[in-house]
Amino acid sequence: MGSTTPWDDAATEVGFEFPADYRDFVGLYGGGGVNDELFISAPTLRRTDSRFRTGFGGFVDQTTLGLGRSIAEMRENAVALDDEETYPFPILPEPGGLLIWANNANGDVCFWDTREGDPDRWSVVVLLLSSRHWDRFDGGMTEFLLAVLRGDYPFAKWLIDPTGEASDRPVWDCNFGWDG
Repeated sequence: MGSTTPWDDAATEVGFEFPADYRDFVGLYGGGGVNDELFISAPTLRRTDSRFRTGFGGFVDQTTLGLGRSIAEMRENAVALDDEETYPFPILPEPGGLLIWANNANGDVCFWDTREGDPDRWSVVVLLLSSRHWDRFDGGMTEFLLAVLRGDYPFAKWLIDPTGEASDRPVWDCNFGWDG
């Protein structure tokens, strides 16, 4: 399982490093999904979308060209209508913009708030897209995942069904990563 991701190349390729807990998680498990519901992205050597590059650039492309671009466009429209509260966070490539690291089939998205210079201090920001509800989790990615899996995070049931078949023991499907 896991990967041999060359993390030292990230700062050169995309201009920043990734949080240590995320690097450790991806190093151990790779990218994949929890109960086939919440999908955690990882840099990969294969294209997942013809618009995206591979490697760290492709990881960032998910935000700047993919789903994140759609959210950024919704933000631009909201700001033009003087409704910045609906989309209160900038999205990369805006300076200090949010960076996607996970999402689910409902269009809900987990981001890192990159405004803090130290990636180990990036908090998690969640957009529950159908309700346009934003929530900040003041902790890192693995802390957040544990809170979701334990049901301690108030919106956990929106991200992953805690009553599903595998709820007593979450199933990890490692379906992509640097080696894949």
